[in-house]
Amino acid sequence: MSHFVSFSAEPESAVDTLVMNLLDPMTDAGSISHLISNQLKELDERVAAQFDVDPLTDYRAVHPAMHYHEGQLVAMARSGMVLSFARDMEGREFLRLHGSEPDFSWDALASDMVDVIDHFHITRIFSLSSFGAPATHTRPAEMTVRSSDPNVGATPMPADFWFSGGFADYFEYLLSGGDVATTNVAVRVPFYMARHTFASGASAALGMLSHVTGLSFPVGDLQERAAEEDEALNQLVEQNEQLGEIIEHIEHDYDARGSMPGFVPAPPNEFEIPSVDEIGRAAEQFLASVDTHDEGMRAHTAYDPRGLMDRIRSLGGRRGTTDLGYRPFETEKSHTAAGATPVWRSPREDPENAEDRDEAVTGADSAGSSASESETTQGEATRKAAAQGSRPMHESPVQKSEDEQASGGTPSPRPHGRHRRQRSDENPS
Repeated sequence: MSHFVSFSAEPESAVDTLVMNLLDPMTDAGSISHLISNQLKELDERVAAQFDVDPLTDYRAVHPAMHYHEGQLVAMARSGMVLSFARDMEGREFLRLHGSEPDFSWDALASDMVDVIDHFHITRIFSLSSFGAPATHTRPAEMTVRSSDPNVGATPMPADFWFSGGFADYFEYLLSGGDVATTNVAVRVPFYMARHTFASGASAALGMLSHVTGLSFPVGDLQERAAEEDEALNQLVEQNEQLGEIIEHIEHDYDARGSMPGFVPAPPNEFEIPSVDEIGRAAEQFLASVDTHDEGMRAHTAYDPRGLMDRIRSLGGRRGTTDLGYRPFETEKSHTAAGATPVWRSPREDPENAEDRDEAVTGADSAGSSASESETTQGEATRKAAAQGSRPMHESPVQKSEDEQASGGTPSPRPHGRHRRQRSDENPS
C-alpha cells in the first residue's frame, strides 16, 4: 500500500526511464541540481503522480513563505515534490521526479518509489549530484559516472571514502543487485564556487546525462549563463591576487597530471542544425507545453489528500480557494504574461539565497577538502583555499559570526533539520 503517492495519469507510450532530480541546497554544490531542474522545466511536462509531502517535510527547517498584502495574508507557498511525464527535445517520453528532497520517512517513500517502478515498468534510473573539489573554472568540468549498467561503460574512481548521501543515493543503494539499472552523474565543483552557481558544471552534467540516457536535453541557456559566469570570475581573479595565485597553482597541477582516474569530461556537443520540419515540431511542442505546465501547476496546487480545504471552507474560512501553496516546479520564468502569477521557489531551492542560507551554518569553513584526490603540492593550495572559503566572492558567513562574537554580538543560532547536514563544500570525494 502506498504511503504518500497518488497516481494521476498514464504514459502515452512505453516509459522505462526515470530521472531523479530532487533538491537540497545544503548538499547541492554549485547549485548543479537546481540549475538542471530549472533547465528541464522548459520541456513539455504533465503530472504523472503527486506526493503528500506534509509528513515528509521538516517545517522547523523551512517555514512556508507567507504573502502579506494590505493587512491580510493572501497567499502561501511551500516546497512540494511531483513525478512528471516529460518529453525530450525529440519528443521521447521519460519520467522526472523533481521538487524538494524529503526530510523524513525515507523508508516509506522508498517503498512508494518501488510502487512507481512497478506501476510504470521502469527499468533504469538516473540521478545527479555534485561536490566541492580542488578544481578551477578555467579547466573543463569533470565528473564521475557511477552505474550498475555495464552498457553505460562507467570507469569507477579508485577511491575509498564515506560521504553524505541524498535520497537518490539511498534509493540506489537499496536497488543494488536488482533488475533496475541505476546511474549517477556527480560533478566536481571548484571549491570557491560550491556555494554559488556553477553553470559550466551544470551544462557538463546535463550533457553527460543526455549521453548516458540517450535522451536529448536543452543546454543552450546553461552555456550562455556559463559564459557570463566565466567573464565575471575572470574579472574577480584580476582584482583578487590571492585567489588568482590559488587558481594558478591548481591549474599548474592539473596541467601536469591531467585528469585523475575515474573522472571524465563532458562528451562533445553533437549539435546538428535542425530542419524546417524539426523547428516546426519544436514550436508546436513548446506551445503545447505552456498549457500543459499551467494545467500541471493548477492540478498540484489544488492537491489536498486530507481534504483540509473542504473542512476549512465548512467553517467559512478561505472561501473560493483550494490552494495549499505547494510549488513543486522549481522554475523562475524569465518572462511572465501580464496578470499571471509568477512561480515561487522555496528559499532552500534558490541559489540566489545562498548567502542568507549560509548565515545559519556554524562551525569550521572547510571548503575544498578532498582527501581522496589531493596530492602533496595540491594539498597545500587546497588548505590555503579552505581557509578562505568563498570570501573572494563575498564575506564568509562563518567569519562574520566570529566577528560578531568578538564585538559582543549574538552569534547565528544553530539551525534545525536538514541544515544540520554536511555542507556541499565539505564532501570528502
